[in-house]
Amino acid sequence: MRQYLFPLISILIGLAIALVFGEVVSRVYIFGTDGLSIKKLRSITKAGESGILKTASNSKVLYELKPGIDCLFKTKEFRTNAHGFRDKAFNIRKAENSIRGIVIGDSFTMGSGVNIEDTYHSKIEQALNFKSDSVHHELLNFGVSGYNLLNYLSVMEEKVLQYNPDYLIVGFCSRNDFKLPNEKHIQGNYKVKPVISPPFLTSYLGKLIQSTFNSEPQKELIINEAQKTFIDQMFASYAAFSNENNIPIIITYLSTEEDHDNLAIVQDLATKNNLPFAHSKDKFNYNKLGSYQVNIFDAHPNEKGHQVFANTLLSFQPFLDIVNGSQN
Repeated sequence: MRQYLFPLISILIGLAIALVFGEVVSRVYIFGTDGLSIKKLRSITKAGESGILKTASNSKVLYELKPGIDCLFKTKEFRTNAHGFRDKAFNIRKAENSIRGIVIGDSFTMGSGVNIEDTYHSKIEQALNFKSDSVHHELLNFGVSGYNLLNYLSVMEEKVLQYNPDYLIVGFCSRNDFKLPNEKHIQGNYKVKPVISPPFLTSYLGKLIQSTFNSEPQKELIINEAQKTFIDQMFASYAAFSNENNIPIIITYLSTEEDHDNLAIVQDLATKNNLPFAHSKDKFNYNKLGSYQVNIFDAHPNEKGHQVFANTLLSFQPFLDIVNGSQN
């Protein structure tokens, strides 16, 4: 029996070393050097379970980011200002000789998985200020993970006017913004979830193996008639808000995926309601879509993806006309 014990123990030790090595390599492959940090890996969680959200005082807004946050979220530094927005500190009152825009959206706009300076709104702001010597441009980020078209309208009606914006940009996320709000949302019923940090011992090697053998393509979700009606109603409300307050609103379609007819549907509804519509179709290399995503398990746009979104708006003439018109 003893003659077999040593080889068995050696095999088990070798297997354990191989598994540990494979786990380390897997984490570095997915997250880079962040994969070696316990603190950063424990920040990879859902926004609703991360502690960054609180119930909003207004039931129409439903929930919002906590003010004064300074933490890690999805391995990146995550800070909010005194107003509860993931953005730099700014005054409620717009400074003289400045043009102020506001972006409203979900996690794509909030910048899930990227640093704030790498979000599309930050890149647009930087580009506009680089080209302008006489006017200062501000683009404030009101994006919150999990928001939908109904949230966007509530934010318009309850928050944006006090900041005196010259224009609004609504980031329409192709992945889920066409979906109907659930009953709890319509009723204004939201309860903050407990903070749940994933354990450091989560096996990313196991996730890689599982994804390799379970690589079924994601089912394409085509906008149905009920969803089309909902989008139309929301866009009509945006247009009414725009007309009543003399604030131009642009819809920008945020997608890092190949189009499957939803873009045309949303564009037609935006055009019907006289809302300028920008999109980045054909501006991505669809053979290398993974290079625009945070990682292989997180399809949120990375810095490269946000740059494409920024370039789309910076080359969109209706947007430039609005900015230049505000400048005159």
